[in-house]
Amino acid sequence: MGHQDNSLRNGYEYTLDAPITIDQLDWALNRLFTDVPRPLRWSQRTSIHCHFNMLNKDIVKIYNNILGFWVLEDLILEQCAPHRRGNLFALPWKLADNQVTTLVEDYNKRRTPFATFHTDRYKYASMNLCNLTRFGTLEFRALEGTDDKNKIMMFFQGIHELFGNLEKFKNPAELFDWFYKTKNADEVIDRLLPNKLGEKIKTVKSYQDKMQESITELSYAAYLDWTKYEKASTGEGEIEFMRNNLGDRAEGAFAAPPLVNAAAQEPPIRRPVRFAQVR
Repeated sequence: MGHQDNSLRNGYEYTLDAPITIDQLDWALNRLFTDVPRPLRWSQRTSIHCHFNMLNKDIVKIYNNILGFWVLEDLILEQCAPHRRGNLFALPWKLADNQVTTLVEDYNKRRTPFATFHTDRYKYASMNLCNLTRFGTLEFRALEGTDDKNKIMMFFQGIHELFGNLEKFKNPAELFDWFYKTKNADEVIDRLLPNKLGEKIKTVKSYQDKMQESITELSYAAYLDWTKYEKASTGEGEIEFMRNNLGDRAEGAFAAPPLVNAAAQEPPIRRPVRFAQVR
């Protein structure tokens, strides 16, 4: 479905009428590029976004996805067009690192997960967390406007698989423990991104050093008291999202857990990581 979007300066935005599965992505792109009028005129302001469904997932696994994506974010953005890297409408965390401190503060101080991110103040990030409390999604915003179907599929299928692999870890602390125990960066990519996007990342100059830097800088956010929601929950230890009306910006977009006695902790010192040289 297409409609005029004033933010694109006389451009149009095309959106899906309803969510699709990852297996339907190829069909959706074929339909899009068949229906869009030609010739296409790409503006520097044009980008392609993808919302990844986080509804009904364990809250802690969503933190896995966020922190794990941030570890690889600048390497993933290297595969985008140059004008999208550091773009003011899709900033990586390294250029807006208050996202990380805000995530930690939100976890330690708020009863409702991700409540701090419900305003547009944090919208213009490469991975937009604001939509967690609106639609229950993580939104990737960094890909440039393109009709290269293979490139679009490489990004969205790759990130979808990345999230699935990150969710296999119990919590971010276990994920980062694995980072520190892993011998080299190739092993990280082979386990988390065993796909075309991962192979592209391996071609980035000094990608190992960039990954090490990210793990070190993000480590203080990974070692929080992840039992907080386990103590607050019922059943098997998961906090389920409440399905809310789309567009609802209230904090109540998630089920608020009962009060817990989990005092905010001083973040631990950042732990440096060094991979063995394998290249």
